[in-house]
Amino acid sequence: MNRSQKRKNRLFPMLITVMVLTAVLTPAAYADTDGTEPKIKQQPDQLVLR
Repeated sequence: MNRSQKRKNRLFPMLITVMVLTAVLTPAAYADTDGTEPKIKQQPDQLVLR
């Protein structure tokens, strides 16, 4: 087997590994939009939690 064939055979598994690790380690953000989250309203002298 020549050099370029060996390099090509190593490249594909490395790319797959990087893609899988990226998908697993990247946190997913989910929005909680059911209306029960606290609302913060800013007033001139204080923050009021409603």
